[in-house]
Amino acid sequence: MVAFANYRDFYQRGIIPIGLEDSKKFADLNTEELFATHWLVALEGDPESVNSEFYLWKVVVYPTNQLGEFDYTKPYYTSSYHHSFDTAIDLARSIENTALSDTLVQSYFQQKIS
Repeated sequence: MVAFANYRDFYQRGIIPIGLEDSKKFADLNTEELFATHWLVALEGDPESVNSEFYLWKVVVYPTNQLGEFDYTKPYYTSSYHHSFDTAIDLARSIENTALSDTLVQSYFQQKIS
């Protein structure tokens, strides 16, 4: 994993091989990430406000290689913030299932972060 500023509040869920359909569509959308063979699904937390003990959580999907190396400045998808860690986990599981069914690009293209 590549180190980055938010490393303390970063929880990697795992890497999922990019399916054939997603691979084709992803290559058409993003020629810079030709190394990508997998999706890395993770949760990132940020304090709700300065000095807050409460965190907001978002789900982030990064293109990665089979070793899990990725560029944290180039997520494929970033969700909105969630007040509940459990809600963010549920979304991460849903995204993982979408990736496993080889429809992540089709399902999340409209929400893609460039």
